[in-house]
Amino acid sequence: MEFRLLGTFEVRDEERVLDVGPRLRQLTLAALLLEANRPVRVERIMSLLWDGEPPSTARNSLHGHISRLRRLLADAPEVTLVTHGAAYALQVDPADVDALRFRSLTERARNVPDEPAAKLLRQALGLWRGDMLTGLADDRVRRQLCAAWAESRMTAYERCLDAELRLGRHDRLLGELTELARDHPTRERFTAQLLIALYRSGRPGDAIAAYRRAKTVLAQEFGLEPGTELEGLAMAVLRADPGLAAPAFETTSTAFGPPSVVPRQLTADTVHFTGREESLARLDAVLEGDKGRCAVVSGTAGVGKTALVLHWAHGVASRFPDGQLYADLRGWSADAPLTASDVLVRFLRALGIPSAQIPALGDEQAALYRSLLADRRILIVLDNARSAEQIRPLLPGGPHCAVAVTSRTDLHELVAFDDAVPIGLELLEPDAALTLLSRIVGSARVDAQPAEAADLARLCAWLPLALRTAAGRLAARPGHTIGRLVAELGGDTPLSGLAPPGGPPATLRAAFDLSYAGLDPVVRAAFRKLGLAPGPDFAPQAAAALWGVPEEAGESVLAALVSAHLVHRPAPGRYGLHDLLHDYARERADAEESPEQRRHALGRLLDWYLRHADAAVRGLFPGFLRLPPTAAGGTARPVVFTQEADARAWLDAEAPSIVAAIQHTSVHGPLEAAWQLADALRGFFWLHGRYTDWLTAARAGLHAAGTAGDERAQAVMHHGLGHACRQLAQYPEALEHLTKALHIHRRFDWREGEAITLGNLGMVHAEQGRLALAVEHHLRARALHRETGARASEAIALNNLGDAYRALGDTDAALRHHRASLDMSRGAGFRQSEVQAAIGLAATHLHEGQVAEALDRVHDAVTAARSAGFLPLEGRALTVLGQAHRSRGAPREARLYWQQALDIFTGLNSPEAHQLRSYLGLPDG
Repeated sequence: MEFRLLGTFEVRDEERVLDVGPRLRQLTLAALLLEANRPVRVERIMSLLWDGEPPSTARNSLHGHISRLRRLLADAPEVTLVTHGAAYALQVDPADVDALRFRSLTERARNVPDEPAAKLLRQALGLWRGDMLTGLADDRVRRQLCAAWAESRMTAYERCLDAELRLGRHDRLLGELTELARDHPTRERFTAQLLIALYRSGRPGDAIAAYRRAKTVLAQEFGLEPGTELEGLAMAVLRADPGLAAPAFETTSTAFGPPSVVPRQLTADTVHFTGREESLARLDAVLEGDKGRCAVVSGTAGVGKTALVLHWAHGVASRFPDGQLYADLRGWSADAPLTASDVLVRFLRALGIPSAQIPALGDEQAALYRSLLADRRILIVLDNARSAEQIRPLLPGGPHCAVAVTSRTDLHELVAFDDAVPIGLELLEPDAALTLLSRIVGSARVDAQPAEAADLARLCAWLPLALRTAAGRLAARPGHTIGRLVAELGGDTPLSGLAPPGGPPATLRAAFDLSYAGLDPVVRAAFRKLGLAPGPDFAPQAAAALWGVPEEAGESVLAALVSAHLVHRPAPGRYGLHDLLHDYARERADAEESPEQRRHALGRLLDWYLRHADAAVRGLFPGFLRLPPTAAGGTARPVVFTQEADARAWLDAEAPSIVAAIQHTSVHGPLEAAWQLADALRGFFWLHGRYTDWLTAARAGLHAAGTAGDERAQAVMHHGLGHACRQLAQYPEALEHLTKALHIHRRFDWREGEAITLGNLGMVHAEQGRLALAVEHHLRARALHRETGARASEAIALNNLGDAYRALGDTDAALRHHRASLDMSRGAGFRQSEVQAAIGLAATHLHEGQVAEALDRVHDAVTAARSAGFLPLEGRALTVLGQAHRSRGAPREARLYWQQALDIFTGLNSPEAHQLRSYLGLPDG
């Protein structure tokens, strides 16, 4: 039986198209096929079948459709529709479903060179007979069910055409690219590929005409401007950039293949870029040289290092079809510079590695990074570096990548030992400075006052950043003369620091003063307080908390700061400051806000983080033991997340900033904020597999607690570190931290803390085969939990006892403890321990040969763990599910679930991955 979803929906039996039935039944089957071999919850199916609130008869109607689908599929023994609690799963060979074949082919194309990749992608694209579920899916269903597949189709087109362009097939692609660029004007990659194909076909004029047509369509039909990549490509065509020529070599095979994600991280090209021809030529020469393809651009602050490198990078981006990576290393920020590990985590995420699969250790991160880049052509821009140590782990090992570094120092170690090419950047030449002014304020104004324009350039010390700030001020005041601005700069005003002998740094600070002085006083105060905020970016609500204003007022202040180009938006709903502006804002806060005002502002932000984190984790992980909260919050409105998805989304978005806040406060204070925030996020870090963040936060929290001399906080941080180390199979460190925590808990007679630490110690002992000692710890933990009334923790202790008894062969005791844990968890609404108990029961039933009972338990556990994002528990449930299918004689299904579990545990560096590899017959390690 064959199922076709990539076009008109069809079910075919040999040469015959079967009648599936009415539209709702077809949609039910389509939803199950797209999630083939995985349970699909009844609620999910009903949300597709009915818009809004389903009718009261919806569930019975769905059962009827399922019953008729089973009769339809009865003649196909290779297809099975099974019930898993409140979910259905269609067991089918993925090769019989065109959508799944498409996905398989596109995945296989990631692991081969360009020639076979192009063939596989063409085969995948040939499966599409039109839009997905044509005639069946309305707009609502298309948004829910088909949008991601349509995006995958377009991405496959882009990848295929990229590969074929690299293979030199530009001439035969012209017709196809012309249609794709016309039919999909907002997918600028098609237009970019068309420009490359036309240029390589000897038609640069047609390439520019195609760019202009695309620009007109974007403006007239969508109100958009072309992106920086497309604009930079058009400029490269105009200057006949040699990088646009067809590559002279074939892409070689690699263990990782073409990137699953092509990062395009370059920030916007500098508007009105001027001069620097010699420096651009030297950067070009780096790509042609036979030494290391790494350039170090050095110079004073504000001289235009970043602008130069980004302008050049956009111009050569087409020579790096596998993507461009960018990181601001914050080497000269008031906050601590980014470490190489910080950047490696970001780059690995950008290259498609899920957060849970990123190694915790820096050398392992670097090894994975080099492996991913080994045979790829990627441009890496490392901005604002402080030391060679920041850079070395970020240098790729392969020959086809290139690296451009900017720094305020020459980084001579990279030049001496890593074959980097030094490029020193000086001030703009006077003529270039005047040209830059003309481009921003208009040549008519500069020509009318040439002497005053020259004075302005001199007062700005010919620094591009200072020149742009002053010129922007003039452009915003069309009625003011250049001479008037020169008089302001030379007078007794906040701008007087522009003039020498203060030198370039003072000039730069004065240039910032110019924008700062032009702000409304309320906005000005808000800007300087942003200098107090740790973290890479922030939400509007966080800024409002920092400022002590309502969220609505905060939005308007942010809009004013964005308009003044003092704040940028790195992502939708997120805001940030360039590191130089962040330094300047902090300087202004130090100068204009009293220590008490600064302390209160930062305290409001930290309180906002803590209250929201507390509300999120209490909703997601009820009963999770925490340190007693501080008195933060006062009369603030209670935080409520109405949906669990909202709480998870908040934690995902704010976790990087909260970790930065933990690191900042662990050094600068308030110290208690570091351990309170680290403690608040412990459950999130654990159950969502964020182990790198967990280790960073717990170590910083431990440092803060040690500095403050708070032993109870030290104990909780030791516990968190021990728990994290156990998840990473670092057992000696886990025992060391957990033992220290236990001693402190007992000295303070904190029974709750002693109990949870005993439980973790018991699990360490169990995982190392000391089962009798594990039982002893779990029994003591359970007794303490009963004594203190911690029912959620007692439920976990009962389940841990069940696991230990099963390992000892006492299945009766195991079943008794698992059932007691499940009953207690359900009665109190503890979902985490309920999932754990269901897994334990399933494993014990399976141990007794009770396969049907095991399947009943474990299917619900998989669904619950997955919906809650509990990665470790999902992996354990999938492992047991695979074992159950192996026991019932279904090895294909067993391997499917084991592979899913292995993916999870490999990413978590869990010891459970070893056994899964043995199940799958894979080499360990």
